[in-house]
Amino acid sequence: MAKKESSEKNLPVQSMPFNFQLEMIKKEIDLINDGLSRFDENGRQTKYLAIFTWAGSMGIVLGNQDLQRYSIFVAIIPFIFWLADARW
Repeated sequence: MAKKESSEKNLPVQSMPFNFQLEMIKKEIDLINDGLSRFDENGRQTKYLAIFTWAGSMGIVLGNQDLQRYSIFVAIIPFIFWLADARW
């Protein structure tokens, strides 16, 4: 019985490095998850900005008779944001 009690007393001391490593891995996973969340949010905001800019440009171009011939150039705006999103 004496051996069993001494080994049970040593168990928490031996598992302390494992618990520390486990906590560090959990923190690393949380940091990675936060980074991915920010990355997703940046992509989403870029898409919203592209939609807003394109819709505003189309509204201006189609609302003015003199500018309607430039409506094909307004189609380039989403492609610029698409390239920016692909780069992220």
